[in-house]
Parts: sequence; C-alpha cells; structure tokens
Amino acid sequence: MAVLIDALQAHATEAGVAQRLGKTTKDGAADPVTRQLQRFSDADAYQQHNGLEFVEQSPGSATYRMRVEPQHMNFNGKCHGGALFTLADTAFGVAANAYGVVAAGIDTHMTFQVAVDLGEVLTARSTEMSRSKKIAIYRVDITRGDGKVVAAFTGTVYMTGHPHAEHLRA
Repeated sequence: MAVLIDALQAHATEAGVAQRLGKTTKDGAADPVTRQLQRFSDADAYQQHNGLEFVEQSPGSATYRMRVEPQHMNFNGKCHGGALFTLADTAFGVAANAYGVVAAGIDTHMTFQVAVDLGEVLTARSTEMSRSKKIAIYRVDITRGDGKVVAAFTGTVYMTGHPHAEHLRA
C-alpha cells in the first residue's frame, strides 16, 4: 500500500495537481487533466454557442465565464435562466470530472437571486462540498463583476470509476 501511495503522490507532484489553468508543470506543459478538460470544452459546440469561457480547474473545482449577449436574453429583457443554468452546469460538470474519471450528474437544484442585464460578465465557480467513494456534492455560485451572487446551484454526481473516453484524450 505504501508503494501505491508514494506512486500517487509522485504523479500528483509531476502533474501539477491544483495548479491554475495556464500554469505549467516542470516540463513546461499544463497538467494532463487540465489539458484534457480544456479540449473537452473547446470541442463542446453548446459551450461555444453560449460563449462560455474555460478559466481554470483543479480537482473538485472549476471556473467558467460568460458575457451576457443578446442570445441569452429572455422576453423580459433580462438574462434567461436557461443561460445561467448552462453556465453553472458546465462549471459543475468540469469540476466533477477533474479527477480524470467520468462523473455523471444525478441531481441539481438552482436558485436565482438577482436579475442580470445585457453585457454583464458572469463568473461561475464550482466547489466540491463533500465526496465519498461514489457520490460528490458541488456548489456553484454565479457572480457578476461587482461580486454579487446572482444564482446558486447545487449538484450531485455519481463517480463511475471509468476513465474519460479514450478517443477524447488525444
């Protein structure tokens, strides 16, 4: 068991676990999980359509940003709740999958506190609140530029234990 623990700690040190996106490991490359999740985000047409920007991630956390554009507006002239959900759900999914294994969402809940206007920049920060062998719970706060929380999201995932699909790793 000690050999396994030493190997895991050596891997974490080499991979740069918990480094911010854009920071690099000793060999000059971002850690492998960050690179993989960045590729997943870059390939996600829905994220691109909604203008979501991958900011950073580490095991159990992720941050995304979105500028509220005309396509995000509802009939009342405010940001649509669906756009806020998309932003929060994306940060939630990336945080939960930042351990390198598939984490499947099984439950979510979202509350809206403040209306959001066109042009505002929103940041969704997902944080792991608890984790067991198979279940983890996350909280996502969406804030605007002045730091005011505009929406809060909680989500639960089931960890499958399976690594992310091989064809998406390249």
